[in-house]
Amino acid sequence: MTAGRDRNPRAPGSRDQALQQHLVRLWTRLMAEREPPAVDRWLGRALSALDGLPRADRLLLGELLTDGVRFAPLTLFCEAWRQEGHAEGSDPNHRLEKGTTPTGPETWRRLRRLAVPVVFFWTFMRKREEGAQLPPIAPPGPDALEVWRAVKNWAPWSARPPPMRRVANRPPTLLSFSNTRTRTP
Repeated sequence: MTAGRDRNPRAPGSRDQALQQHLVRLWTRLMAEREPPAVDRWLGRALSALDGLPRADRLLLGELLTDGVRFAPLTLFCEAWRQEGHAEGSDPNHRLEKGTTPTGPETWRRLRRLAVPVVFFWTFMRKREEGAQLPPIAPPGPDALEVWRAVKNWAPWSARPPPMRRVANRPPTLLSFSNTRTRTP
């Protein structure tokens, strides 16, 4: 009985599972680009190829992929801090002052090295701060939620200090990581 329900596309959870699979495939394809593409154009082509998917689902995928790129500096900051052995009570300002948050093409190179669930764990955590209702994603490590709480307590989204404003809320125009010297119009 359960096996039949799993094959039913209308079964509870199957939509979320299908969207998650599309999200992983699209993100993997995006990160396979050696040079950062114009993400809005790339998304337009990639999402239009999913013609069997309802428009609302394609729009949601586009939003999540855009936010994955949009929050890349925050993702890289949180994940690097987590991997360095974040200590409770340590000050994120120290990490920012060290200049370890990349920009431009270096952001793209570092983002490409992260596993898809890691990127979307941090992206979803940030989106939930805006009130988004998203399915849970397993944390990338046992201390990930502690890192998130520390970042959130250090810089609440409503009153971020200037350095965190740059890291936590890059405008969607950051979608152009490109090195303009290597691109032709």
